[in-house]
Amino acid sequence: MRRKWSVRQRQADAPWVSERNAAVAPLASGARAQSPAAANTGAAQGITPTSARQSRISYFNGSYGVSVDYRLTGFSAGSGLSHVDEVISITNATASPLEFHFFQYSDFNLGGAPGDSVRIGTDAFGRFNEALQTNGPIRLAESSVNLGANRAEANISPLTLTSLNDATITVLNNSTSAGPGDASWAFEWDLTIGAGGSVGFSKVKDVQIPEPSSAALILIGTLACAIYGRQRAGR
Repeated sequence: MRRKWSVRQRQADAPWVSERNAAVAPLASGARAQSPAAANTGAAQGITPTSARQSRISYFNGSYGVSVDYRLTGFSAGSGLSHVDEVISITNATASPLEFHFFQYSDFNLGGAPGDSVRIGTDAFGRFNEALQTNGPIRLAESSVNLGANRAEANISPLTLTSLNDATITVLNNSTSAGPGDASWAFEWDLTIGAGGSVGFSKVKDVQIPEPSSAALILIGTLACAIYGRQRAGR
């Protein structure tokens, strides 16, 4: 069995959670998910604010679970800076090793009009661990703190999203630059989680805008995070 999960981050989209398998039709770009009952009978899922600047997105279906914790930090007025910490945990609740493919897809429009460029970098081990998106003086940087991704893809939206939403196995193409245009990026972690075990890793995002920090907070505040998972038989 091959399990494929994605965290989708898109500016000003509504949050939703669903799992897809052969019995559930693919979701179109920008579509809202089916109700939990339609897509995930018996699965527990939700978005839970844990403080004024923290929130958790979680999913558990009895066999495996995924949670993503977000924490927003603002800086002094006039700095134009804002910071988001992200902690991801994946749990295998079965008595067998679990092959798991976790994807993060990001599509932000910095400054409004889609004129963005994206570049993806690697760490000393050749894993993909950072993405930098720019539009003029506006910058959004993401880095993986403790576990780089196996694969990555920079592309023009919605090409990567279409691949994630179709009914075939997705393998990111390791393209490391895209734009200018409606640029997006994605990371892929290919994991084997031991019976009853878990895997955790963390990432950070930093935004720099040449305006007061309140504008940076507004930009981060419009991020909507969407998780969808898919389980289907591998080829």
